Amino acid sequence: MKRTMLFLLLSLAAFGSIRSFRLGEVSTEESVLDGKLTEAHWTKALELPPMNVMRVREGEEYPGTRVRLAQDGKGLLVGIECEEPNMRGLVVKRLEHDTHVWQDDCVELFFNPAGDRESWVQIIVNPAGVVQDGIRDLGGAIDWGWESGIEAGVWKGRDRWVLEARVPFDALPLGPPGCDWTFHIARERRAGGDVQLFTSLASTIAGFHEVDKFDVLSGVVASGCRVHLVSSDFGECLAGMNEASFVLRNYDSSSLPAEVVMRLGDRTWRVSGSIAGGGESTLRLPWELDLEHSGMDVAAEIMISGRVYRRLLRKLDAIPGYMSSLPRLCYYLSMDEATVVRFPVNVSSRSLGSLRLRWWLWELESGRQVSSGFTQVAGPEALLRLYWTFPESGRYHLLRRLERDGVQVAEQRDELLLLRGPY
Repeated sequence: MKRTMLFLLLSLAAFGSIRSFRLGEVSTEESVLDGKLTEAHWTKALELPPMNVMRVREGEEYPGTRVRLAQDGKGLLVGIECEEPNMRGLVVKRLEHDTHVWQDDCVELFFNPAGDRESWVQIIVNPAGVVQDGIRDLGGAIDWGWESGIEAGVWKGRDRWVLEARVPFDALPLGPPGCDWTFHIARERRAGGDVQLFTSLASTIAGFHEVDKFDVLSGVVASGCRVHLVSSDFGECLAGMNEASFVLRNYDSSSLPAEVVMRLGDRTWRVSGSIAGGGESTLRLPWELDLEHSGMDVAAEIMISGRVYRRLLRKLDAIPGYMSSLPRLCYYLSMDEATVVRFPVNVSSRSLGSLRLRWWLWELESGRQVSSGFTQVAGPEALLRLYWTFPESGRYHLLRRLERDGVQVAEQRDELLLLRGPY
């Protein structure tokens, strides 16, 4: 146990610079993954320097953390011994996969297998062996729906808990063969009362996710999928025909076949293509959305060489109606020019060309129709023109009807106050 001499915060964790480490040879020994680290490859494993303190209050004692890394033909092997003088005080509340495991006592693994310092995976494991894992694609947010396939075993002793795990190469976004990885190993300790944070990095960091400060890991002999999801976009997610797009980067030297399959309810759409070796490709997939799909999930499955590479999910919380309300309900009419009534149309861009707006205007009191018309909807805003062909100012009833390919898709009624213009 060690004791701090000053109050350390994340923003003050100034240690050193980026370091480089090298893995040992690929182990052919079978791993039990029980947390006991009894296999021979652990005696020859890469052992990282002692973790640095990121957050510990003055006078608080803090336990040590020992990190070892090795590899076999299936994946990266991780052994982490977390000294813990208060084993009964371990915080282990998250017992289901992909819940907020980071709020427990835990260790966090960050790997950037392409070494590009742009994309990375994050795997969190608590003393119960419960996992929360996600991936951050190039320039995107963390996708907690991604599955690492980590195999993890935890052993608990009198004064420590130990994680022994294998992170399979198959699920990782690998870079070019033989490239260096970047990585970060961290620990969150809550058994001591206040949250204590520890990092394997020597660089100055303000948070665990600073990929530009990750250390370098060389000597990784990995086989698997060398495709990265650069970006994904489900489209406008408006009623009508939308277009999803997926940009994929291939770090392999040979061309790879790719396919995207999207599913919504009982409907399925798919598109196939290929990604040139060392290049990027964009797969675009039209898909249709109706108002009845509100609250459902649309799923996209990306296949590389016939195997599932990524599964993406987009929840359709609320799909706006085809037509919005009028911005106002009072208009002046002129004898010399038409009065334009504008309002938004919430239909996907690809479907706008098939839309026609029909409208009718009646006197509210007598019910007499005084005007009508129709127009094509060419943009996200529809408009209709009212001419002064009726004699009186007053209240009128406006019926707007939106048709797509001759079929009514929406109808809205409004009460308007129409006044003779002051000039």
